[in-house]
Amino acid sequence: MQYQPGFKLSEATPDDLDEQFSMLELAFIDDEIWKVIFGDVLKDPQKVHAWIMEILAPRWTFPDIVTYKITEEASG
Repeated sequence: MQYQPGFKLSEATPDDLDEQFSMLELAFIDDEIWKVIFGDVLKDPQKVHAWIMEILAPRWTFPDIVTYKITEEASG
């Protein structure tokens, strides 16, 4: 019997970027470097997200970058 992980790896679309960067923000919120970069702006996470979506996210749509996502098949 082969183990079925219940997850799939697929290429992300530009429509996925908002959710992906939200996850990135959650992952790094307590990171010391992140705190230095964003300083007092971290008091308002919406400002951080807005900046990331304006400045960083567009780079992930360039043709030289492929972004992937992992999706739990049970919940989609």
